[in-house]
Amino acid sequence: MIRHSLLFFFLFLTCVPGCETRIPEPPDERTERILQDLGVVPQPKPVKSEDSSADSRVEADQTMADERSVIQPTSSVDNVTKRWITADQLPREIWEVQYIGNNPIGYMHRKVSVTESSGFEIEANSRTTVSIKGEPLVQRLKINTTETETGALRRIEGSIEIGDNKQTFEGNVNSSDGKMTLKGINNGQATPELTIDWNPEYRGPFAVDQSMLRQPLVPKETRKLKYFDPILGKVVEGKLKAADDFFKTPTMFVGSRHLLEVSNISTVGNDTMQAFLWVDEKGEGYKSIMQSADIRSFRTEPIDAQILASVFDLRAISSKTIKLAGEVDRLMSNGTNIVSETFRMKNSNNDPFKLFSDRTNQSKKSQNASTVDITVFRVGLNPNEMDGVELKMDNDASSQVDSDFIPSKSPIIQAFARALVASESKLDEGNMSLFEKVKVCREELVKQIKFKEFDNQIGSVLETTKSKQADCVEHALLFASVCRAMGIPTRIALGMIFNRNKEEPEMKFHAWIEFHDGERWVPSDSSDQQFPTSIDRIKVLESNFTDPNPYLDILKVYQIMTELEISVLSQ
Repeated sequence: MIRHSLLFFFLFLTCVPGCETRIPEPPDERTERILQDLGVVPQPKPVKSEDSSADSRVEADQTMADERSVIQPTSSVDNVTKRWITADQLPREIWEVQYIGNNPIGYMHRKVSVTESSGFEIEANSRTTVSIKGEPLVQRLKINTTETETGALRRIEGSIEIGDNKQTFEGNVNSSDGKMTLKGINNGQATPELTIDWNPEYRGPFAVDQSMLRQPLVPKETRKLKYFDPILGKVVEGKLKAADDFFKTPTMFVGSRHLLEVSNISTVGNDTMQAFLWVDEKGEGYKSIMQSADIRSFRTEPIDAQILASVFDLRAISSKTIKLAGEVDRLMSNGTNIVSETFRMKNSNNDPFKLFSDRTNQSKKSQNASTVDITVFRVGLNPNEMDGVELKMDNDASSQVDSDFIPSKSPIIQAFARALVASESKLDEGNMSLFEKVKVCREELVKQIKFKEFDNQIGSVLETTKSKQADCVEHALLFASVCRAMGIPTRIALGMIFNRNKEEPEMKFHAWIEFHDGERWVPSDSSDQQFPTSIDRIKVLESNFTDPNPYLDILKVYQIMTELEISVLSQ
């Protein structure tokens, strides 16, 4: 569940002088479909007026409401002597996604685990997009606490990053003298040490969650609590006020549930902020809203949040291209008459020899701990041209199976593949080699599927067959699906390609496929005019997109690209 204190962190950081909450543009049609698939944009549901079971549920809801209407208002104080969680309930993980309107702007992840000293450790991480003076920046927040089983704070540390600015903090509670000491560093400079008088009833930044889980709120209940906000360096006075009853409430990701609306008012000195939370009868939270900034947060399944987190990570990487030095003239000729090309890769932070593949038509040679030479060999139409080409068939069974992102067994893809092969009337499909089938399919995909630049969103293969447009990743996924539908082992290659559309030489992110023709692995690209591919590209890794999160391998390539220097060596 979203912590009101952490929502307060978000607003505090995004509403400093000169800063405004990011107001996103209305989603385009494709984004709208993706949001609908995720459940972000509610889809209309038919009204079943004649459904007797639905009428029964309505009657049950009314009966429940009538029974609760007799509940009298109560007041309480957070019972800090009671456990909010036990060791057998751990580890506990919660993922949330944050939105402005229907547009996702960030995510938050929290994990609770047992420490070696039998206490609890809570790790919270969030990433959001903020706007400062009109410039979009990525905000990262990390908070780690060590607590007792009742939530008593022992230690806290964390960091806040907005663009290039970074602040870190750490604090310790000394129960013997009733003091908390808090230290911090702001952009490399130490901040004055802060000492806070500490009451045993104070709790850490996750106090709202803990309070509702240790003793769930009931309708019409009002509860007071006090907790420490590390961003402000102060103790916050909180007041939770429950609505009159539980009501059926949409939650966006986990369907409608009977939830209790809770108003959360936080006071620090003369400043007051309000948020609204929705919890079930066990105190578990499912959504929250900060109306003043239209920030809505929703509890979700880990994979949905992780996918969105990866997209945010991709967007946060500023460099998606790399300047190319050295002898670049040969690449301008498309590499048609060149047997091989060697690129020198330099990475000052990581040994690049460990980062690049040496499979298919690519070899590597280490020069030192920060430099590697990658040689890319031309794969000709003649199977006898084997220099530098990987001949053996590996044991990667994933290169032949159906998956969510390469749905080769889909009847639609099966029919699509047959239609592509049948388009070549000069050849008899029964006598065509695997090599010829792939060649024909590639030529038809080039004609039929319009190429567009990669935009950090991956549409499904079935969507691509309908829209007739695709970026490099979507092209590769469709091409791989078609090849596997014909029984041809295929995998995706992820790396970089020479960008001929720029006056200044550079390499940009790219994806293509590799298929096995029975004797060798052959690279091919349905967004390229050459077959097999030209040698103007460098592969980082092979992927079969078997992970539920399709962005993970792409993110690896992006991260490697941010630290590279590339030059073409003279022959």
